Amino acid sequence: MNRESSKHNVFAKVITKAVPKTHKYRSAIEITACHTPTQDVRFLCVAIDYPYMFECPISELTIDRRWAEAFTQTCVEVDRALGRSTHGFCWRMLDTQSGKPNWFWALAPEYDQQVYADFDCQFPQVQVVNSQADTAGNLRNTIQAIIDKGKRRALAALDGAANDSDAFNPGGLQ
Repeated sequence: MNRESSKHNVFAKVITKAVPKTHKYRSAIEITACHTPTQDVRFLCVAIDYPYMFECPISELTIDRRWAEAFTQTCVEVDRALGRSTHGFCWRMLDTQSGKPNWFWALAPEYDQQVYADFDCQFPQVQVVNSQADTAGNLRNTIQAIIDKGKRRALAALDGAANDSDAFNPGGLQ
């Protein structure tokens, strides 16, 4: 997969016009005046540099605003791990469950794992087999490790924000 195939991302075009290109990553751009607790990740500055990551969602790509920095760093690390080719990487769905980030992603079909089920024997067997393009699962495992690290980073940001808000008590009862 060629990185240049992603130049038609509508969100990236809007952001490119709204913000001059810099080499420093800012965590988020405020497009609307509302103060919702969630942020569409396609409005993060990282979407300008890596539009291929946001081309094929199957659902919303929103995260807690406090996770923007952790998510941005995760995208940078994933891009670095992918190397010269995108390998079809894209974010499929981002959501929150029980206050924790659930970040779902996919690679191109030639990197998909296959599930083989054998129901003909007395004890049914299920086997997961890596693709021919990534026989050892190295790319998939590397990306999953980066994303897991990013989710831990996001949770740490939440913990830090909770500790900061607990420390500040303007005139309240102690």
